Amino acid sequence: MRAMKIAALVASSALGLALLAGAARADDQGFARDGFYLGVGETYAHNLINSALDGVLANNFHVDNTFGLNARAGYRATSWFAAELEYEWVARFEAKLRDRTLADIEGHSLTANLKFVAPLGRFQPFLLLGGGGSIFSFDRQNLPEISVQHASWTGRVGLGVDMYLTRNVLIDLGADTVFTTANISATGLKQGDGLYYFALRMGLQYRF
Repeated sequence: MRAMKIAALVASSALGLALLAGAARADDQGFARDGFYLGVGETYAHNLINSALDGVLANNFHVDNTFGLNARAGYRATSWFAAELEYEWVARFEAKLRDRTLADIEGHSLTANLKFVAPLGRFQPFLLLGGGGSIFSFDRQNLPEISVQHASWTGRVGLGVDMYLTRNVLIDLGADTVFTTANISATGLKQGDGLYYFALRMGLQYRF
């Protein structure tokens, strides 16, 4: 038992030293330096809207997933912390019933994010927390009785990793859940929960 405790202590100490060494190497190569950055990328948006429509209309609706674009501008203040503004556009979420498109929803969001980074050399995992607002456009088509709250508050929670190709260029991979206070409602009927979606992101960033 004592040997196991000693082994665990040695292993944890070795892990701590490895993390510190990784951070030191990152600083030596400039991967964890402070400074401004810009990024653009593509978003794959997995909808979490089905339950909201089902709650309003009590029908077996299907909402297609969609793609979009994102852009960010930020400042890395320390080796482990950055702050940024993120804009994300998601193209039409199409609401269908028996393969017939009844409506589609398009979204724009702007959030201020806090980014907590593990400065481990070329591969730097991070946690992202953000808040801001969204605007949705809703083409009713064959659902004239349905309405969507256009402007809403928005929250963003995500995990990801920055992978440095050079000292200045990196690939940004992330998975975020986007929460909004926007609701779907039917005239004189029920109101559905907020419009949420799960975003898988991939993009390029340039660090100055």
